[in-house]
Amino acid sequence: MGIFDFFRRERTPVRRPFFRRQQSASRSFLSGAGDNLFVNFTGTTKTADGDIYSSLERMRARSRKLCNDSDYAKKYLSLVKSNVIGHTGIRLCPKTRTPQGELDAEDNALIYAAWERWGRAENCTTSRRLSWIDFQHLFVETVARDGECLVRLVPNFDNEFGFALRILEGDVLDLSLNRELPDGAYISLGVERNKWDEPVAYHLRTKSKTATSYEFQGAVYERVEANEIIHAFRAERPNQSRGVPWLNCSIRALKMLDGWMEAELTGARVAASKMGFYVSSEGDSYVGDDEDSDGALVSNVEPGVFEQLPAGMDIKTFDADYPNTNVRDFVKVTLRSAAAGLGVSYNSLANDLESVNYSSMRSGALEEREHWRLLQSWVSRILCERVYGEWLKQSLLRDSFGKPIPAAKFDKFKEVEWLPRGWTWVDPLKDQQAAALGISLGLTTRQELVSAQGKTLDGIFEQLSQESLLAETLGVSVSTSEPSSMREPDSTQPGM
Repeated sequence: MGIFDFFRRERTPVRRPFFRRQQSASRSFLSGAGDNLFVNFTGTTKTADGDIYSSLERMRARSRKLCNDSDYAKKYLSLVKSNVIGHTGIRLCPKTRTPQGELDAEDNALIYAAWERWGRAENCTTSRRLSWIDFQHLFVETVARDGECLVRLVPNFDNEFGFALRILEGDVLDLSLNRELPDGAYISLGVERNKWDEPVAYHLRTKSKTATSYEFQGAVYERVEANEIIHAFRAERPNQSRGVPWLNCSIRALKMLDGWMEAELTGARVAASKMGFYVSSEGDSYVGDDEDSDGALVSNVEPGVFEQLPAGMDIKTFDADYPNTNVRDFVKVTLRSAAAGLGVSYNSLANDLESVNYSSMRSGALEEREHWRLLQSWVSRILCERVYGEWLKQSLLRDSFGKPIPAAKFDKFKEVEWLPRGWTWVDPLKDQQAAALGISLGLTTRQELVSAQGKTLDGIFEQLSQESLLAETLGVSVSTSEPSSMREPDSTQPGM
């Protein structure tokens, strides 16, 4: 196989079919027909990396430009950050247990306190500017806009824990770096993989030569082992080496809408100006009141003032047909198409709640939240688990927990859960009633319900215990009885 065979269309020899072609040249599938409607619809037979090689730089540049200039692209990034990460971030929830199988409160508190200290801006990143929550926001925004993000795990860093993170954009991976290596290994789009397609190293483009760098075809690269890099992207095809922007399918619609709205605003502004032109039936020219620096005639116009026209002059008004009454429908159709490509609801992307009701809002919110949960789970696996594992290793070596911890506890301390943000009820009363009924019938659990809201059951019980203790200390009566509005009607009462 040649070096660039990954990016060429595979050509297979023509074989004569066993059966005889029908005279009508019909095909078994309509989508494979060669009629006039599909004459320009050829599709692609390239590999995933072949398609990415020819389009990624242009897609990424357009996505960045759109996110800088488009209101709706900016709104999408805001939705990604607020729904996937939220204001508290994806939180660590230690789950270490004693030999008896009970949660080890002391060790869990020890892990949580050390993790919180590391998550401060002065420890978390090599730039000492981003906290762990800020890092998560920047991470998911970069992946959404560029399609991929690289995180370099930096051990032996100069902080209490001997560990920090460095975030990099996908541009450091050179798309043109494609080579065949011995034993079936190869470099595709800057990613070195073995014969089983496992990433083993990343070749990062750098400006200066170091002890670990090398030069190839005029460019300088640094080879970094895969265990030091988190290459985050959502693969959509087998053997895909690089990611594509999440806005890919909606870039055209959002760009066209952005240009159309600019033209509409310009037309409306021109129409509001109510311009007019002086016209002479004799063919005389109008000299105006003055001339500007370019020699153009100027006529001064003030509100509420009428001016006598020069002799022989008439005025012809210019009325543009703006604003256009079809603007709302056109924007809705375009944004619905863009929202479908982005995986969000139209109402969220457009900030349009004009015609929604409880049922439609609930249906749309539940479907959209499933999409956000998929991304939350992905971020937890690809980022949080990798970062925590390396942090735990370095922290145990540095005794960063405030007291000596034996290395044998490494496996015990690895037992953690990641708690992403949750969402409140769409209709609190109805949803709480449904939750209570589900628990009473044994169809759900309290843990499942509180997890959907981004909480933990032991955390809630601990808070309730503290509230009860505080109320008892202060002599305050706290009622925990069921509200009457949530009780089922008593059929034994008269009139029931």
